Amino acid sequence: MKPLSPELEDLARQLESVNAEARAMVESSTPEALVKHPEGGGSSAADCLAHLAQTVRLYNPKVAASIAAARKADLTGSGPFNYGLLGKFFLWILEPPVRMKVKAPPPFHPAQGVTAQQALDDMLAQHAEMLRLMEEADGLDLGKVKVASPASDKLKLSLGAAFGSMAAHGRRHLWQAKNGL
Repeated sequence: MKPLSPELEDLARQLESVNAEARAMVESSTPEALVKHPEGGGSSAADCLAHLAQTVRLYNPKVAASIAAARKADLTGSGPFNYGLLGKFFLWILEPPVRMKVKAPPPFHPAQGVTAQQALDDMLAQHAEMLRLMEEADGLDLGKVKVASPASDKLKLSLGAAFGSMAAHGRRHLWQAKNGL
């Protein structure tokens, strides 16, 4: 990975930290434990990983389109960037511990019946693409460039908040997987 601006470097480090934590969780648990659902319902660790992969899979094309449009419009800048109130709130709400449970919209529902290893491999592949997109975004104004949510074009986050939300979302669901919520 080429050297990035300090802000993107931090966001990339956060995403890679999620990858390392997810790998450690899968390596230190049995396949049976990773697909077991918590008592009272909820998602298994494998479900959490599959959901993370699905979320990033849906965000990556939106991020790529926003980067291409921003390059055309020459929306460049150097940080630190302001992600706006919505972006800051979104990041805060995603961070663990879980403050509020929210049902994922249908497009974000994970594939059923995948093993934790399959879900991990998929998540790592999707994160690799997002890390590549971070490289592509270097030099853009991470506060002014907007990314529409795959769930609704009406919900738009700054590019920096979109990158940050993928890392925060990863931390949230790894916390969930470890705490059986």
